[in-house]
Amino acid sequence: MAIRANHSADTHGQGVVGALARREAALWYAVLFAAVGDVVTTGVGLHFGLVEGNPVVSAWIDGYGLWLLALVKGFIVGLGWLVTRPLDHPGRVVVPLGLALPWLLATVSNATLIALVAV
Repeated sequence: MAIRANHSADTHGQGVVGALARREAALWYAVLFAAVGDVVTTGVGLHFGLVEGNPVVSAWIDGYGLWLLALVKGFIVGLGWLVTRPLDHPGRVVVPLGLALPWLLATVSNATLIALVAV
């Protein structure tokens, strides 16, 4: 069973959304890469004396270690993937985009800071 949007667009439509919808699997791989990259670069940054900027995540890491961050990110990825499965609409690509983009930015930011302090 699937929920179908009430318009004529499909996953093979034209435009940006249609193009992204045809590459949805690649977007989910980008989400996985970004999630792992964020966790790894956070751990490396902490090793080099950097501090976590998010106070909630900082408390999690202080109390439970980096594994909780990895577990939470894994849960978020899994939940995002599950909620998009019944949607038969090209716009569902906003979920992997919404997960991948901030985590990719965090990974790049972390890697940049690590490069600055590691030299």
